[in-house]
Amino acid sequence: MWDQVTIEAGVEAAQSVVRGDGALLKLVKADEKRGQIDLLLDITNMHCEDGTCLLPGHMLEGMILAKLQEHIEGEFDLSLEDPRQNS
Repeated sequence: MWDQVTIEAGVEAAQSVVRGDGALLKLVKADEKRGQIDLLLDITNMHCEDGTCLLPGHMLEGMILAKLQEHIEGEFDLSLEDPRQNS
């Protein structure tokens, strides 16, 4: 069973994947019934202007998912909203 503390611990652990480049992960929604976690990549304070200092979103997703799975039991899908893909 998911609880807020477990979700926050997972998101905090996943921060290590992006924090070094100045980006952050923000929890949008965690829905245990659907088995879905939605995160937003916040690049507001990223250390490079063009976003190239951070791995592409499709590569980040696997790394972030692995960190989340260390804390959150069960199977779930991850959706990572990456604003760099919208530009």
